[in-house]
Amino acid sequence: LLSLAIGTTLIVVVNFRGAEFETVTCAIIGFVAYYFLSAVFYWLNVICYDVWQNFCRSKGNVQHLTQRKQFMYYSLYGWGLPALMTVITIGLQYSNLPLKLKSGIGYSHCWLKTHDWSAMIYFYGPCLLLIIFNIIIFFLTIKKVYKIRNEMNTLAGTKDSRRKLRSQTKNIWLFFRLFTVMGIGWLLEIIGYIVGNNSDYTIIFQITDVYNAAQGLIIFAILVLKKKVLLLIKKRLFKSNDTSIVDTTS
Repeated sequence: LLSLAIGTTLIVVVNFRGAEFETVTCAIIGFVAYYFLSAVFYWLNVICYDVWQNFCRSKGNVQHLTQRKQFMYYSLYGWGLPALMTVITIGLQYSNLPLKLKSGIGYSHCWLKTHDWSAMIYFYGPCLLLIIFNIIIFFLTIKKVYKIRNEMNTLAGTKDSRRKLRSQTKNIWLFFRLFTVMGIGWLLEIIGYIVGNNSDYTIIFQITDVYNAAQGLIIFAILVLKKKVLLLIKKRLFKSNDTSIVDTTS
C-alpha cells in the first residue's frame, strides 16, 4: 500500500506539473514512480504465494525456513526484482536502441510512452502476467481450502485445527478483496491503454477514472471498516476518555 501511495502520488504530480520539470528531475520522478508501482505487483505476488504455501505445501518443505529468513527472501523478491527491472529500463532508455523500443521515461514525458507498445513491454505486460499468476494461485488455494474443510468434516477435526482453518480462510478472503480492488483498477488501466484514444471506448476511461478515484476509500473500507477493527477503535477511544476523566477528578 505504501508503494502504491508513493507511485500514484508521483504520477499525479507528473500529470499536473510534468512540463515544469527539468529533464533530469523528470526522469528521476518517472523512474522512482516506475519502481514503486512495479513493487506493488511483486508484493501482491508475495502475499499470494505466502497464502498458497500455508495451505498447499507440506509442512516439511517450509518449516526449515525461519520467519526472519522467509521475510528476507520475500523482501529480496518484492523489492529486488522491481529494482532490477528499473535498472534494466534505465539502461535501455539511455542505450542505442531505437526510440520505439525505449520506455520513454524522462524523454518527452516523465512517464512511460503510451502511444506505442513501449508501456506494454516495460510495465503493463509484466504486471498483467503477475495478475494472471496471482489469480491462478488464488483459485488453487481456494480449491485446497475446500478440500481440507471437507476432510475435517469427514474426520471430525479438532477444535484448534478448525479455528486455525477459519482464521486462515479469513486472511485469504481479505487478500482476495484487496487484490480484486487493486487488480480491477489496473486491468481497466491496461484495457484503456490497449484501446488507445478510440472515442468508441470513452466509457472505459470514465469508469477507470471513477474507480481509481474511489480506490482509496474502497481499500480503507476493506482494511478498517471491519467489526473487529471498529470494536478495537471504540475500546481504545473509550479507554482514553475514561483515563482523562480519572486524571481530571484526581
